Amino acid sequence: RRLIMVEANEADSRSETVIFAALMALEEEQNLWQLRSIETIDLTEGLDTYLDHFTIDIDVQVLNHWFSQEFRYIPLGWRARTTFLELDCKANSGESLQLMPLSFRHRYAEWKFWNLVEQSDIMFTENNVPSCVRARVVKTIAKSDTGNELLSGDCKNHTCDHEQTWQAILSHESLGRAYRDLQNREPLILKAQPHYDLSIVKLQERRQLELPRRNLREWLSSEGAGVISARRAATTKVIAPDDLRIHKLERIDLEYSTSDEAEVYGDGTWAHYSRESPGRQQTIAQSQRSGEFLKWIAVFHPRRSHLLVPGVLILVPSIFLWTYWLTAGSWKSLSYAADSIPFGDVAKKPSFAFLAAYFTANIPPLFYRSHERSHLYNSVTRWPCWGLATSMFLTLVFPFLPNIARILNNASSAMFNTEQHRHGILLSCRIFCFSWLFLHLFMFGWALIRSTKRHKRIS
Repeated sequence: RRLIMVEANEADSRSETVIFAALMALEEEQNLWQLRSIETIDLTEGLDTYLDHFTIDIDVQVLNHWFSQEFRYIPLGWRARTTFLELDCKANSGESLQLMPLSFRHRYAEWKFWNLVEQSDIMFTENNVPSCVRARVVKTIAKSDTGNELLSGDCKNHTCDHEQTWQAILSHESLGRAYRDLQNREPLILKAQPHYDLSIVKLQERRQLELPRRNLREWLSSEGAGVISARRAATTKVIAPDDLRIHKLERIDLEYSTSDEAEVYGDGTWAHYSRESPGRQQTIAQSQRSGEFLKWIAVFHPRRSHLLVPGVLILVPSIFLWTYWLTAGSWKSLSYAADSIPFGDVAKKPSFAFLAAYFTANIPPLFYRSHERSHLYNSVTRWPCWGLATSMFLTLVFPFLPNIARILNNASSAMFNTEQHRHGILLSCRIFCFSWLFLHLFMFGWALIRSTKRHKRIS
């Protein structure tokens, strides 16, 4: 009975090795069986996550050639070693495909690494690998210890030769890159029944949206960036949230140190990138690595009708009203810094009543509907909204600056409690208010100009 079990285990091991060899061959020649790959990044849900839709057209005959066993296996590249928030994969016939267990994918990662070592000019095979070197790779794959140092306790006969062998692996160009892949990524492998229609495979994954720290220029222009992890595909489309416009979409390929810019369409509603577009040269290695992840940096502007235009329509009347209040005959008390201005007298003024009603009508759509906006929109507009709210508050308080100056003057020491000191406080308050409003008017105007960049029309 023990002999039968040993033979069964050896048979399973040989069968798994055949599967691993086929998977590696498919990964190295993806352009032979992936006829087309389309990546769609959907941000329309407005959450701090996005949906990654990946669709590939497959030459089923190639899969049938490599897998004559009971199942078909589909390698979809290597992903970052992060938790799956949500993953769903379906065949063209509608059946759900199975994600292979993590243990299987770890065994394949280890087998592929040692296979690459055997193919290199480092003279040893998987069968005579020092146990400390093997333990180092296994721990890295299992993510229990992803360092680069060998542990002598993992090998009874640990010698300096083992250290030299390991350093030779790390310093080797292709093997060092393969080991770094083991540290940071893991293979994504699907399993399907042979009767499934695999001519088209659709993968949907929910991923976390990264929001980098914004610099001063981005704050002033009311723009924000989102970093998106996506698979390398022949065609990529990014769809913006309803309340944002895509200003720029840049493709960053960290592995090959290249960058490229996508084309923005539909007034910033969506952006499109095709590696087959004229003028875009792809190396053979890049074109064959569909499914590998890269980074997209998307720069967004808020929709003009949601914040920028209302902001300008609030700031401009505020400045005109301040000027009117300082020059109109019925408001002369403001110019001469009267001791006290009753609130009732100000509230009766038609211009103040109009301003209060106008602000009241604009407060709900600007500030109380943030739950209806996307997470990215709230992040991009946080500072402009706070600045606009402060501008509205200063506008309503402006008629009472003489009162504030009088209170501050009375609170100061007797040495500074003079009429001249009170006028100085009032002048400083007015200069601050005007500077604040003009600064934010410039910010909103600049953002409005930048957001009117013309994009390509849909042909």
